Amino acid sequence: MSINHGMALQTVSNQNLIAPADESSWQTVIQNNLPDTSSELTKLLLWSTAKINSLKNCLQHLDKLDNLGTTYSALQKEARYTAEVIIRIELKLGTLIAQIPKATSYNNVSGKEKTETQNVSGDDLGESNDEKHQKKSDQIKSLGLSQRQAETFQKMAKHKTVVEQTIEEFRDKEKIITRSSVLKKIKSLQVNETHNQYILGTPKIIKGNITDFQPESKYKLIITVPPTSVALSANEWMPHLLSNISDDGCAYIFVDNAPEILKSYLNAKTPDEIIIVKIKSEHIASDKIYKHKHKFCLFYHGTTSELSLSGNNNAIQNVENMSDVAETFIQQATTKDDIVFDPFASNGDLLLTATKLGRKAYGLMQEDFNLTNACANGCELIAQ
Repeated sequence: MSINHGMALQTVSNQNLIAPADESSWQTVIQNNLPDTSSELTKLLLWSTAKINSLKNCLQHLDKLDNLGTTYSALQKEARYTAEVIIRIELKLGTLIAQIPKATSYNNVSGKEKTETQNVSGDDLGESNDEKHQKKSDQIKSLGLSQRQAETFQKMAKHKTVVEQTIEEFRDKEKIITRSSVLKKIKSLQVNETHNQYILGTPKIIKGNITDFQPESKYKLIITVPPTSVALSANEWMPHLLSNISDDGCAYIFVDNAPEILKSYLNAKTPDEIIIVKIKSEHIASDKIYKHKHKFCLFYHGTTSELSLSGNNNAIQNVENMSDVAETFIQQATTKDDIVFDPFASNGDLLLTATKLGRKAYGLMQEDFNLTNACANGCELIAQ
């Protein structure tokens, strides 16, 4: 049975939603006064939403009149309280909706009901026995909610801790909380959770100089984008770096396309192969073309390696960033748990790409600024 909105407003119009003076008691007061059934909760949600809209409208007009006295303060506090009431209603609705069995059917022989999920009694949901046997979608519809609203409320209930944290943050800042702000927090958490599941480990950073660094073992892959400042001294560090490639390993060193920089690298160590990488740096809407930032990829391989850059031209043309290029080469040159080393790790992007692919990644870094950025991106400083 669908909700009669007029009757719903009349039923809850005398509900005590006046904000208590002590804000620390808001959570307890609200939770103690919320109805226990989903149907009554949706009625209260309807009334509270109408109230918050009215309060916001009043606040907007008072603000325009620059009337920020006691009237404004009182209304603003009531709006913050009502907004919290709404979030807690939606949170509780999400919990109740999540308990509704997805499907209910009857065994034609025994006459007993069977469900895909465990049945929840009508009393638990505050619904009648007839409502209990409805499809979940029909029960949601009977509450006056859309499927999208139901899914949103269930998502909030699933991340109750995040919702509570968001409520506390807005209360401390004396701001009116909104559902969108809660969902933004949840989305941020989900992105981080996905990232943490996808990243199999933490890239390690050592603060130091490649010239002085002595690795414990040789590398299957060295991949790096050296800063321009070290280009002219390549003959001082390149031979030492490349001597640490394992026999079956290789190195990809990406350098700027300035003639003097390329010449310095070629003089330090002749590469086995060179390929031009084209990275999109700017989109020009007027003529639908791209400007490109070119880099040279200098490729060196170990004595027994059969890897080659041949056939990679198409794979690294018009790429979005260096991480995309790195992903192609890391997959080509290594397998899971191989060691990937970046002697000029900068902000850690290439290390993160390697770790995402299941490789063990670590790198060197000298500048404190880059070190801070790399750690903020998810790398871990293990030695200085």
